[in-house]
Amino acid sequence: MFLERLFLKNFKSFGGSHELRFAPGFTAVVGPNGSGKSNLLDALRWVLGDGSASRLRITRLGDLAFQGSASLARSTEAEVSLRLREISDGIEGGRGRSCTLGRRFSPEDGGSLFFLDGARVRLQDVDEAKRSWRLEGDRFAFIGQGEVAEVVQQRPRERRVHLESLFGIDIYRRRRDEALEKLSVVGEELRRLALLQGELEGRRREIAPAVRRAEEARAVMEALQDARRGLYWRRRREAERDQCELAEAQEEQRALFSLLSGWKRGWEGVLGRFNQAVTPWERESSTLRADFLEKKERREKLHRRAFEEGSALNNLKNLREDLHRRREDGREARWRCEAALRERSLEMESHREALEVLRSRLAEEEEAWRLVHQGRAEERALRDEATAALAAVREEAPRVAGRLTSLGRRWRAVVEEERDGVKAQERLGREVEEGRRRLSRSEQDAADAVRRAGDAYALCQSMGGDLQRERRELATLRHRGEELKEQLQGNIYPRPVQHVLSAARLGRLAARPVPALETFQCPATLWAPLDAYLGGRRFWLFVQDFAEAGRCIDQLKKARAGRATFLPMEQAKPRHPDRRVTLPPRGVVGWALDLVTPDPAWEAGVAHLLGDLLVVETYAVGVELVRREPRIPVVTLEGDVFLPGGTVTGGASGREKGPMELRHQLGMVEEEVRGRERRLTELEWGLKEAEGRERAAAKLREESALAVGREEKALAGVRSAKERVDQRLEALGEEREELLRVLGEEGRRLAAARQRERELCDALGRLPSVPEERAWESRVVALRGEVALGEERLRSAEALVRRETAALAQADEAMTAFTEDLRRIDEEEASRKKSLRDVGQKIWDLWRENKLLEERQSRLLDRRTALDRRTARARLRARAAAERMEGARAAAERMERMGRDLTRELDDLSALWEGQFPYPGQEGFEEPRTLEELRRTLRERERALRELGEVDGGVLSEDRSLEERVLFLQDQTQDVTRAREELQAFISDTDAQAGALFSQALQGIDRRFNELFRRLFGGGEGRLMLTEGLSLWDAGVEVMARPPGKTPQHLGQLSGGEQSLTGIALLFAAMEVAGAPLAVLDEVDAALDEANLKRFAALAEECARTRQLIVMTHRRYTMERAQVLYGVTMSEPGLSQVVGVRLEDWT
Repeated sequence: MFLERLFLKNFKSFGGSHELRFAPGFTAVVGPNGSGKSNLLDALRWVLGDGSASRLRITRLGDLAFQGSASLARSTEAEVSLRLREISDGIEGGRGRSCTLGRRFSPEDGGSLFFLDGARVRLQDVDEAKRSWRLEGDRFAFIGQGEVAEVVQQRPRERRVHLESLFGIDIYRRRRDEALEKLSVVGEELRRLALLQGELEGRRREIAPAVRRAEEARAVMEALQDARRGLYWRRRREAERDQCELAEAQEEQRALFSLLSGWKRGWEGVLGRFNQAVTPWERESSTLRADFLEKKERREKLHRRAFEEGSALNNLKNLREDLHRRREDGREARWRCEAALRERSLEMESHREALEVLRSRLAEEEEAWRLVHQGRAEERALRDEATAALAAVREEAPRVAGRLTSLGRRWRAVVEEERDGVKAQERLGREVEEGRRRLSRSEQDAADAVRRAGDAYALCQSMGGDLQRERRELATLRHRGEELKEQLQGNIYPRPVQHVLSAARLGRLAARPVPALETFQCPATLWAPLDAYLGGRRFWLFVQDFAEAGRCIDQLKKARAGRATFLPMEQAKPRHPDRRVTLPPRGVVGWALDLVTPDPAWEAGVAHLLGDLLVVETYAVGVELVRREPRIPVVTLEGDVFLPGGTVTGGASGREKGPMELRHQLGMVEEEVRGRERRLTELEWGLKEAEGRERAAAKLREESALAVGREEKALAGVRSAKERVDQRLEALGEEREELLRVLGEEGRRLAAARQRERELCDALGRLPSVPEERAWESRVVALRGEVALGEERLRSAEALVRRETAALAQADEAMTAFTEDLRRIDEEEASRKKSLRDVGQKIWDLWRENKLLEERQSRLLDRRTALDRRTARARLRARAAAERMEGARAAAERMERMGRDLTRELDDLSALWEGQFPYPGQEGFEEPRTLEELRRTLRERERALRELGEVDGGVLSEDRSLEERVLFLQDQTQDVTRAREELQAFISDTDAQAGALFSQALQGIDRRFNELFRRLFGGGEGRLMLTEGLSLWDAGVEVMARPPGKTPQHLGQLSGGEQSLTGIALLFAAMEVAGAPLAVLDEVDAALDEANLKRFAALAEECARTRQLIVMTHRRYTMERAQVLYGVTMSEPGLSQVVGVRLEDWT
């Protein structure tokens, strides 16, 4: 076979569609580095089912799709397909069958899909197709860049595994590993069976004394049963005789009762006529009562209306008083508004008068200011003449002032720097305090972090303890569950059922039978009734069809393990509750099918067994139902069973737990195990979170400690800066004192010059002067402000007057509204009083009508009294007749009760003993003993049974069950032992067969490897050998190489080129011996020199004669040997193209 065609669509760098057709022999693919040649190898790997991200050189499936280029958009899908062709008569002969494999990636498909000849298939189908084309496992070789070196550097064990996979021996290894796992399971099963058998035999020895006592008790019990049978037959015969005598007495009593009934009916007729005479009186009396009631209702309505009118009048009175009070309050408010208005008006007039005064003063001051301005101009001319005399005095003043200015600037600079220093000192003081606070907070945070870390550590310790306790409790529960499973399977199920279930569990039976009692769930109250009803049907085995049942039966026959009953679901006949049956209102629990929860897979089988079963509470309810509906099965909560055939089954249950109870306990234990497992998982996650919090707290503690260190360092720096500022302030203070001294001396010089200047100024001052112009101006401005203030006060007073006027108007409106409300209240009060008078008149009229009705009622009562006297006499005589009849009825009822008691006694005797001791009839037995003698014999037998003490009657059945289980376990042990021997034989055969195959393959590879090694190296020797001292399956494959002129060496001691040639020789030898049909080599010749390259090319050309060879290469010599040459180039960044190549163009 060979790879005929490869199709790529948007795969990796190959955007768009590309097709490559390959020759059966040698095909070379060339192209520069990074052009996408290796992506062809990735495409072949991917389409043949490889999913390894490392081998496909991707990080996610989306990397398989084309990522886009300048000319083509990015794609979200990728597709690769290849066609395989079979050559029937050699490379050049005719062609046979073909196959097309495809694989497509699309996010919409949720991953990748496989296709075989255009049809969608599973990965398993692809593996089958590859196996048919001899491409399974590593029987074809894909050797990528650098993988030759990996082959050389493999460990012996890895090399052994690779060769096993190449020759298909890995299948034997997997089967051997599976057999070893099964052998381990079989060993565990043998140990379990031996343990169970020992426990059962120990239990038999333990209960042996109790078994002997139980057998003695059984003999006494048989004698006791004989005494009970005689007592039952004697009591029943006497009860039936008493029943016949009672029937004759009842017949006589019925005749007497008939005579007394006639007298009673006569007097009841007389009493009936008197009662008919009472009917007209009752009608008239009823009419009077109706009138009384109607007038009473009218009177009550009138009283309610009178009460309502009175209440309304009281409300109106209260409302009028409230309005009077509010009107008085309104009058007082109006008086206050009038007084406030008068006061505000007076204030407004006073503000207006004060404003007029201020305006007149302002006019006078403005006139005086004008005159002062005129005199000031004349004074200015005289002063200009005196100013010249001061020029000489003032020449010295600037020089002194200059020196003072210079000293003042320096003094100001010192003062400014000192002020800045004080500010800096205060700022640094604040920073020191802030640093102390931050340090305190950091220390507090560090303490909190230490505390939290301690709490987290304590929580981890506590949760770790809880986790250990949960694990111990979970192990205890699992052990309890295993015990219940063993008890359920070993102690309860019959031996054939156990055998079938064990065979299915061990995989020796191709069936999955399920016992009937495991196909449904039910409440605990139904365990006993369903156990009793189903009986042996509990252990029926449900299967899907007759074929599965047949396989189970064949297994029982083969092992001679007994017989079992199977119910195929295809033959199940589901029954359903008969809803037409009339059920009693009490005592019925319900239909069994409504009370149980069946497994959906076996619902038809459960309905087959329980579909028409009715569950009731007591035996009496069951009897009542069966008598009415004998066609339905009924079971009581105590386990009494009524079958449609008429039989009744009942009695006391044994001490052992039933299978349903055991299965329920097992389910509860398994549920608790699942709950514990969930709790364990939660605790584990909680512990991980707590540990994470503990690590975070520890990290926070370290960070807090570092923060405290940083704060301490920062505080120390601030303190150092503050000390430097303090020293600088001290120096500035000394300099400031010196400047003040120099400034004092210069100031005294300047003062002398100023003194002279003042004397000249005094001379000028003696000149006549005009009042200062500015004083007049300030007075005018002040008066203008007072005038504006007065105007504002006047406006405020006017606004207050307007507001008080509005308030007075509102008070007048309120007074008007109060007066109108009082008028309306007076009118409504007059109307209510009139209505109240009308109601009073109607009440008086009703009272007079009631008086007339009372007189009529008195006359009716007199008539009724006379009628009652005559009726009483008739009733006395009727009662006397009834009492005599009741005496007769009581006697009849006593006889009836006696009859019922006798019947009940007979029924109880029959229900209690008839099933055990069938009654032969009145003449069917002779019992000379009296009842007392029989009772005495019964007491003696019971005393003998008591003297034996407490005897466990269940040990007899337990001993039989233990014996059967021991025999069953012995059979199981033999079966498991045979299975172990078969597995051991299989492992031995596998070892022998795999060893022979691997040895043969290794010899062939060794021989061919040596030939190719000598050919590639031009001499020397290459060998393969197994690692010494290890078993058959653990021994690795060592490679020894001896290049020409050198000693034998391991691969690690060879040069890089020698390692490449050795790896190529080993790979080609393995492929040839294994018969691999296809090999793809990616730049395996890159590290070879010219001489070795020629040898490699010749070897590749020779190899291509028997198998298809596809080589990615850069070497011209390799290209020359190829039959088909493809070029791969990157036409633009990110887009690979397949092109035709001429060898002359490739340098």
